[in-house]
Amino acid sequence: HQRMNAALAVYTARALRARFPIDDAAIGEGLSTTRWPGRFEVVARSPLTIVDAAHNPAAVVSLRAALEMARIPRPRVLVFGVMADKDWRGMLEVLVPSFDCVVLVPVGNRRALDPMEARFALHGAQSCDVEHSAASGVERARELANGTGTVVVTGSIFLVAEVYRQCGGRGSPFETTAST
Repeated sequence: HQRMNAALAVYTARALRARFPIDDAAIGEGLSTTRWPGRFEVVARSPLTIVDAAHNPAAVVSLRAALEMARIPRPRVLVFGVMADKDWRGMLEVLVPSFDCVVLVPVGNRRALDPMEARFALHGAQSCDVEHSAASGVERARELANGTGTVVVTGSIFLVAEVYRQCGGRGSPFETTAST
């Protein structure tokens, strides 16, 4: 998911060698210790729960490709909240075909899209719930995933932050995370 960014960082570090003492071991250590919270971050295993701060069509295309490569288990449940000034229709167009259910949630920001507007835009093409908060949306999605499926939370950096905050901090109430 972040391979291009990592490759660019390596290329840049190597280009800086002309001015700074940067060896391959330092580059390797930097790559191995880098964490990117909120980017294809697994926060729970049962059901598999992933948060990703994708907030535009290009980012959700990358997310969808990563999900397809990962062969995530079904049922697949999308938790989606977004800013109204983003191309949210384009984002849903990319994401929705990969999911069995969609849970739309509000994001606590004055620029946020009303989830009911997104629901109407889906035209009943998808099993869709609307919840009153990010936390209740994640809870509903985990129920729909039946313990064996996958929950993906995406649409906004603000949404990812809200999920962390409303769920009691990063990873909670989720069980042991893969990133800690």
